[in-house]
Amino acid sequence: MFKTITPDWSNFLNKLNQSKLSDLNYENFLNWPVIRHTMFVCDSNYHSIELEHLKKINDWQRWESAIQESPVGNPKRSRLYPASSENLVHHAYHLSFFENSTKLKINEFDTVLEFGGGYGSMCRLFRNLNYNKDYYIYDIPEFLDLQKNYLSKLNFNCNYLSGDDLNKFDFKGKKLFIATWSLSETPKDLIDETLEKVKDFDAFLISFHKDYSNGDNVKYFNDFALKNKDVSFELTPISFLPNNYYFIGKKTIKDSI
Repeated sequence: MFKTITPDWSNFLNKLNQSKLSDLNYENFLNWPVIRHTMFVCDSNYHSIELEHLKKINDWQRWESAIQESPVGNPKRSRLYPASSENLVHHAYHLSFFENSTKLKINEFDTVLEFGGGYGSMCRLFRNLNYNKDYYIYDIPEFLDLQKNYLSKLNFNCNYLSGDDLNKFDFKGKKLFIATWSLSETPKDLIDETLEKVKDFDAFLISFHKDYSNGDNVKYFNDFALKNKDVSFELTPISFLPNNYYFIGKKTIKDSI
């Protein structure tokens, strides 16, 4: 059995468990230092870039509604756009980039599988965008606990997977795989197994840092693209985040979307 988390994330997990003891109802969990450090963007130097991008696209009204922040967890609000948070805008930017790159809308998919769901914010954004189909999060139990707590308070449904659950499911219909910085921060054996499971998905939204614990991630994902010719992948540097990349793909065969 291979490891499911890296040493860094094992350390973060210990800090998470300590934070839970001081805030049993999770009323202020989005201000826990470990959450701020690992999964809640705030006080960034690129927030204005992402926000202005959203405001300038043709369907801004759609995003404007979807990025209204919830008080659950007491999130820090955006200084530039107090109705939202930097983190929610950050996630909306990812989805907007994906839709623009692939010319696909998220509601075209029957199933979404997110690898590493943070505290549930991306799932929340999908529900805010009126995505009412099957959404799965694969994560370790401690983070699933965060996600269940957060999404249940918002009355959003989600399917939660952990351990070897990926091997028990046959995901149906047109499928989207999402992994924003999570996959590349995972032990390589688990990355390999996960990508083998999802290689037949219809579209991919992956982002990663070039040199996290697994070495050269650019080479790794380029090699994955070369082995999967039925999917057209595009590797794009994120201009305002040096050494970080989007890896976006969609099927090109005739029976794809």
